[in-house]
Amino acid sequence: EIDLDIRRKAVSLSAEKWITANLMFEASVKNEERKGARLSGAGIACSTFSSIPCGTTGLAAAMLMLPEPINSTTKQFEAKLNYSGEKFLVTGGYYGSFFNNANGSLYPTVSGNLVNPDGTPLDTTVAPGSTLAGYLQQAVALPPDNQAHQLYLSGNYAFTSATRATFKYSHTHATQNEDFAGMGLLGAPAGVGNLGGVMDNNIAQFGATTRATAKLSLLANLRYEDKSDKTPLALYNGAFTNGLNSSTKYTGKLEATYQLPDNYRATLGVDYESIKRAHPVSSVYLPLNPVTGTLSLSGLREETRELGYRAELRRSMSETLNAAVSYVQS
Repeated sequence: EIDLDIRRKAVSLSAEKWITANLMFEASVKNEERKGARLSGAGIACSTFSSIPCGTTGLAAAMLMLPEPINSTTKQFEAKLNYSGEKFLVTGGYYGSFFNNANGSLYPTVSGNLVNPDGTPLDTTVAPGSTLAGYLQQAVALPPDNQAHQLYLSGNYAFTSATRATFKYSHTHATQNEDFAGMGLLGAPAGVGNLGGVMDNNIAQFGATTRATAKLSLLANLRYEDKSDKTPLALYNGAFTNGLNSSTKYTGKLEATYQLPDNYRATLGVDYESIKRAHPVSSVYLPLNPVTGTLSLSGLREETRELGYRAELRRSMSETLNAAVSYVQS
């Protein structure tokens, strides 16, 4: 029997200092160590109709239950300035996250026969068992070292006692460039020592709320998010490049809430979402189809848009019980 557990040990320190009556500085640092193991596995399925043939006319599959060894450290650091005025509140700062994993990869060993999905033994001395065993004994990469840096600014402004606006902007730069050889991974493309992963993420948000009358409240919110994957493309496994994950997303919301008699409240809302994804790299999604002998492309939606309407009637039954009925169409 194997008892899998994870032990965490964290140390944190924070401090704050009022520089003036309206300006405060805050800083915090945290270090967390995680050790132990958790349930994981590696599996493979192959047939004459897949891109991974195993010398069989039917389907052959196997899975190894491999406890993942955990020995990692996460460091987090944040420093920010808070300014508060009579109508204006703003916060700006820096946040950094640094992940380090002492384990780079797993190299499984298959000892004896495998087990078929139906429970019967699968001989690893002949195909397809020997082919499956070869696949299953390849290196399994573990979470690599990475880091992220974020600059952010957020706040709100009260135009009047009944009208308020909120805003937020953040820029995050994340990288993952741990050396393949240092992780125990072999077979990288010529001249490529690490992934060189770079992801930039920009988020901007603006919202406004107002109490138009004593019973009517209005809300508007707009959010923009841009993910830019700048990771270099390289030909891995001798056939396919890595894929890029860039996208641009817009979301918006308009909402009106009216207070009705007898603790009833009615809400009408409109929601919008638009996502445009980067055009897929053909060498990622164009494997050779062994049945037709042609290149096949998976169905990918480059752009999606959604517009939704909703109506809700809510009632406060007591201090601890609320009830609501809603209708949504999108």
